[in-house]
Amino acid sequence: MSVDVTVCIPTVRPSTLKSAIDSILSQSWASWELLVVGQGPDPSLRSICEEYCRKDSRVRYVHLKPMNVSHARNMAFELARGDVIAFIDDDCEADREWIATLVHCFKQDPNLGFVAGSLLAPEFKRQLLSVCPQIQPEDVTYDPVQDAGHGPARFDVAGANLAIRATVAKRVGGFDECMGGGAAFLSSEDLDFMLRVEAAGIRMRSTPLLVVHHTYGVRYGLKAVFRHRRSYAVGQGALAAKMTLRGDPRGRKWLHTIWNDFTQTVKERRFHRSPSALMRYLYVLKSYEHCVRNHEVDTVTGLFKPKVPV
Repeated sequence: MSVDVTVCIPTVRPSTLKSAIDSILSQSWASWELLVVGQGPDPSLRSICEEYCRKDSRVRYVHLKPMNVSHARNMAFELARGDVIAFIDDDCEADREWIATLVHCFKQDPNLGFVAGSLLAPEFKRQLLSVCPQIQPEDVTYDPVQDAGHGPARFDVAGANLAIRATVAKRVGGFDECMGGGAAFLSSEDLDFMLRVEAAGIRMRSTPLLVVHHTYGVRYGLKAVFRHRRSYAVGQGALAAKMTLRGDPRGRKWLHTIWNDFTQTVKERRFHRSPSALMRYLYVLKSYEHCVRNHEVDTVTGLFKPKVPV
């Protein structure tokens, strides 16, 4: 069977994995393979997937001991047989037309190398101590060469809903395994990957037509919300530092923007928002300074590496 698309689901959550897999099995586009990359010590991940593998030969399972989402996605780059490699998270469900839509995007624009879509939060009881990551980008195409590296304002990317041509993935390299869930810097691996696609001058598109539902992405309670915000801040600081280390002025500018977000909450007397805005800035700054002090960026791969002592 000719495989057009390899879908990868990195997973550590057996409780939601079946829903993610079922959403791929229900796709209107039939020419795909699904690579589920389990991580960590939970044996139920393998047992869940082996059942699907027996029922559908398009499903494959690989297990990795480290819990690192970037490492899992990089394994997909190594093992994928498809012309396009697409990613969805294990607490999400793809819209039935998801694969058909991303295939159409690539067929419609032969020069397109990368496409990202919407990550939609479910309806939930919104309260102060709740959060659900989501993005809703506009339908915009970004050509880093023609646009001189100035991306459209509403161009956005989430690792839970993106796809890349296999040829482009080989050219750009993998996700930075120092970044993302399970790594030292807990997020922003998707934005970092996008920036390396940008640096390679590859044409990209974000579109709300490519839909993934963040069905099980709601976090409730002080600990969960704090952990989520801290993870995002640490990753954002690392990404800003990497940009600075590469000589990109947007790194320092991003740092100033986050500081200005905090001062604006104070000026507007939004005191209920000020503590979280300050916390965000402090974690971003700490991560930024740590990276600048202790890391370098490989000039060939664009990945973090420990700084060599002088």
